[in-house]
Amino acid sequence: MKKTVRVSIFALLLSLISFPSLSVGDEQAKESNDVALEIMTIEVMVDQLEKMPRATKDEANAWAQLSLDIMGRFSKIVTYETSDNLNLWVVMGRWAAAKGVGNKSPYANKPFIHIQRLRPDYQKDDKLIRLMAKLNSIRNKEHQDFVMNKYRHFVLLFEECDTNDATFQLLIGRAYNEGYGLCRNVTEAVKWYKRAAAAGNADAIGELGDVYLHGRGGLERNEEVGVKLLNEAVEKGSALAAYALGRYYQPDKYSAKLWKRKGDRKKAIQMFRIAAKRGYYKAFYLLAEEYVKAGNGTEALRWANGGDEPDPNNKMEHRLWERNRSMADNWGFCSYIKGEVYALGIGEVEQDLGRAKELFEKSCLKGSNIMAAEALAAMYTEGIGVEANAALTKQWKTKAKKLFGPGFTDGYFDRYINGDIRDFAKRLREASKRTLSKNNKQIGNR
Repeated sequence: MKKTVRVSIFALLLSLISFPSLSVGDEQAKESNDVALEIMTIEVMVDQLEKMPRATKDEANAWAQLSLDIMGRFSKIVTYETSDNLNLWVVMGRWAAAKGVGNKSPYANKPFIHIQRLRPDYQKDDKLIRLMAKLNSIRNKEHQDFVMNKYRHFVLLFEECDTNDATFQLLIGRAYNEGYGLCRNVTEAVKWYKRAAAAGNADAIGELGDVYLHGRGGLERNEEVGVKLLNEAVEKGSALAAYALGRYYQPDKYSAKLWKRKGDRKKAIQMFRIAAKRGYYKAFYLLAEEYVKAGNGTEALRWANGGDEPDPNNKMEHRLWERNRSMADNWGFCSYIKGEVYALGIGEVEQDLGRAKELFEKSCLKGSNIMAAEALAAMYTEGIGVEANAALTKQWKTKAKKLFGPGFTDGYFDRYINGDIRDFAKRLREASKRTLSKNNKQIGNR
């Protein structure tokens, strides 16, 4: 199948050899021609994708791989300069529509919105009418405003802001990196990060360091350069860089696999503390989590609660603290950490199963924290802190499955979720034994 695609693309390239060469120095024209050529190449691939069967597992895998290749090509050519190219969005629309009518697609909104914006009279074109109908049937309409607002923000950065200002260069880089209203384009993001970093912007230096650390946007992974840039950014006051270094030093499977090295919990905690004290709310949960792993429940609770409360009389500082504290628990992760500390009686913190249950329930209500649902399922399975209840166990396991997301088989769910529940149940039993033993000793000493 791939061979057929390569042959088609090769034929297309041969057909373009007779095109007149571009004048030297006309980079804008060359870039426009390169984009046009790439769109034609992608169109050949989309033609192939639409004809490919997906009946067997091998066919479905081949289809998915080609679809992924197409998405990768889109991500390299969708920029502010190309956002008004109707041909680009039509081809992307065909690709998004090929994913199947009837299922919501996170990719369908963008071509739908852009075709509608660039071709308001698309109703006059039969092909576009059919394409828009397909896109409309699969796009997630709940996210339409979200996509449009992100795109408007992206355009505002280019059309209303000073693109020679390092602060806005950083924001443009982040907009490309996150794919505001477009496709994510890390290569373009790196260009803007470099511009802002050259002007001495601390966060841009940190973003660039993180790109080198992971090897993105056409840059080869360079651990030494990445760490050096991140440390420089931390010295210049970047909270984001401190957070990135904390992630780098975390002793977990991800770090071990990516950088072939052991982590350093002390350094991770040091960097997360710097990031948290500078108000980077994402660091609160990971800092609290590292303290849990280090067996320090007191510090885990402190940072899961947003650190030390500032003087209430300083209204601006206190309001900022409240905001960061709230955002840190936006998805219920900090509530889960506090629940874990009380459920397991970590460090000097005594086991309080009633409080743990409340915090786990709060975590599930706030967001997509699968761990809290697993913890509650474990409590009802073991009858620890609550009465054993098979119906409630099933209810929280079902909740965990929903939070885990669609697209997984029941067998995969059972292996993953049930394994987590068994592990937490074991930790609960051990913690309860320690608490019981401690209470018996206290009674004996009386």
